Order: sequence, then C-alpha cells, then structure tokens
Amino acid sequence: YYQDIQSGVITKDDPPVVYYRGYWLSALLMFMVGSKAVLESAYFHQMNRCSWRIKTAISSSVYRKSLRLASAEQQKTTLGEMVNLMQVDAAKIEAFMLMLHTLWDGLFQIAGYMVILGTLLGWTCIIGLIVIMMAIPAMGKITGRMFGLNRSMVKYTDER
Repeated sequence: YYQDIQSGVITKDDPPVVYYRGYWLSALLMFMVGSKAVLESAYFHQMNRCSWRIKTAISSSVYRKSLRLASAEQQKTTLGEMVNLMQVDAAKIEAFMLMLHTLWDGLFQIAGYMVILGTLLGWTCIIGLIVIMMAIPAMGKITGRMFGLNRSMVKYTDER
C-alpha cells in the first residue's frame, strides 16, 4: 500500500476508501488487538477464579480428611506433610489451571503468526520455526531440573 502511494498508483483523486486504506487497516488491527486483550483478560479472570476455587476445595478437603484420620494415622503423617498437601500441591494445581489456556492457544498463535510471516517473508520464516522447535527440548530439560529441585525442597519442608 505504502509503495503504491509513493509510486503514484494511488492518488488523492481515488475514493477515500482506497486512498485511506492503510489507515483503515491500522484502525482495524488496533481494534482487533484491543478486542483480543479484553477477551483474554476476561478469560484469565475467569480462570483465576476457577483456580482459586479448586485450590480452596483441595485445601479444605485435605484439612477435613486430616481431621477424620485415626490417631495412629495422624502419628504417621507429619504436620509438614499436611501443610505441603494443603498449600504446595494445591498451588501446583492452581498454576496448572492458569496455564491450561496456553497449552492449546499457544499452538494456534504460533500457527497464525507463521502464516503471516510466511506471506510476508516467504520460506525464511521456517528458520524461526526450526529455532522454536529446537528450543523445546532445552526448555523441557530446564523445567525437569526445576521440578527435581522443587521435589528435593519439599522433602525438607515435610520434616518441619
């Protein structure tokens, strides 16, 4: 569009819809990005509420179950284990609920952006996709290491 204006293909004599096409497309893009932000914000608000409810339900059910345990069973379970069940494990489920959206939506966003980049850049956008694909195993190793460290930390907190 910009090149057409500079080269004189589109002149001021053209209808406003044609002449101001770039402005219309920019306004449409701004509206779409704003709509996406509002809708995603509303979605994440609902997911936060849902995850809080799930965390509360898990914590209260573990607490109720701990009150019903026989005294022999209560001796086997330390206070730290109970607190971990009520807080740490429930927080993991809460975090999973918040990231559930990213699991399926991220694939659609990557595919959409790759289509846009493919139309603009051509085959060279595949290089970016290859870099993303190569980063997945590295991120998996980093995440696995973090979960391993978290498990070892939980052992120490169970002893309190």
